[in-house]
Parts: sequence; C-alpha cells; structure tokens
Amino acid sequence: MKSFFRSLFPKRRKAEKPHTIAPHMVWKDQDFFISGSESARNIAGIPDIRCFFLQSCLRSIADVPGDVAECGTRNGKSALFMLEVLPSNRALFLFDSFEGLSDPTPGADSLASSIKPGTNERIFHNNEPNKVFELFEARSNVHIMKGWIPDRFDEVADRTFSMVHVDVDLYAPTRDSFEFFYDRLSPHGMMICDDYGSGSYPGARKAMDEFFQSRPETPVELPQGQAFIVKR
Repeated sequence: MKSFFRSLFPKRRKAEKPHTIAPHMVWKDQDFFISGSESARNIAGIPDIRCFFLQSCLRSIADVPGDVAECGTRNGKSALFMLEVLPSNRALFLFDSFEGLSDPTPGADSLASSIKPGTNERIFHNNEPNKVFELFEARSNVHIMKGWIPDRFDEVADRTFSMVHVDVDLYAPTRDSFEFFYDRLSPHGMMICDDYGSGSYPGARKAMDEFFQSRPETPVELPQGQAFIVKR
C-alpha cells in the first residue's frame, strides 16, 4: 500500500544550493577591482560582485561618448569602484536624497519597504551625508546632486551619457530615471538596474519591464540581481 501511495506522490527532490562563485574565478583579482576595494573599504553598499560588473561595463564602453550618472548613491561605495575605471575627462553625476528611500507606490512596491519597522526612519537613510561629500571633494569630475529623484535631473538635461546606474529600489524613482536618461543615452551606451532581481523590491523590475515593452531593447538579467540594456 505504501508503495502505491509513493507512486502517486513521489518524494520531491530538494533544490540544490546554487554555486554562486567558484574559487577559480579571477574577477576579484583584477587590479582595477582591487583598487576599488581599497578605496571603498568599510563602506556599506551593494555587493562587490555587482561593483565589479559596473567596472566591467564602463571598461567595455570606453569608446561610447557621454558622461556617467548614478541614481541612488547611498554611501558612495559603487561610485568609488566606478571611478577606478572612469576616465578623468568624463563627469560622474551622483543623484541621491541621502534621506533614505522615497515613498512606495501601492500595487508596485511593498508598503513596508521604505520605513524601518517600529520607527519613522526611512530605510537607507544616511545620517552622515557629509562623509559622502568628503569622499569625492578632491574629484573635480564628480558632481553630487543632492535631492529627491527626479527633482535635479533637469540640471543635466543638455548632456549625453554613456552609462547610467539605477539603484533606487522602488518603482517610481526607477521609472523616472529610465524615462529621463534613456533619451540622453548614446547609442551603445548602457543602463543598469541594480534591484531588478530583488524579491524585496519588486517595483524596480516592474518599472524596467514596463519601460522597455515599447522599446527595442530587452533587459538582460544577471544572477547577482542586476539587469542591463545596451541602447541600439
């Protein structure tokens, strides 16, 4: 009898734990990544593998004209990594309120995704934003655009961009970032969404998918959570 029921309800195999980083991979040994790691030591931010991807993207579009923008800078970690490979004649614009995440969009974002439970403090609020300014004060090609997205986008409306890194977690600022920068992105330039694969912040994926439904590019999803497009 037991064998009969086993045939009807076979035991499910447990999913194997994915092998995310093999020890023989050499990306973490590249000189530019090591320099970025030293610059960003002890600074909280996105995982190192994502920072390496940003560096790799910038290296691949060295011949694409335009500046670089980051929407969502937080403590400056990913920006420091990008600066290791960014030519000094290109500007880097860093957009962030430094006050944490903006308000979630009902139906697109988790309603608990912006405020820390039991407090009134916004998630990712930076209590010491001056430290971010100090990181880049000696860099004449870095411009920190403090303010809520998209309030200060118009200040770069006359520029073109070779790469835009969007790391704002939620639906509305992700949508606003793509809507503004896509038309200012050079052909063969790249746009990267850091939160595309996050189950905690589904609004980022929704915003990117909706935006590119009516455009020729299709987002390429990466296992570390990012997604990107190359403009045709």
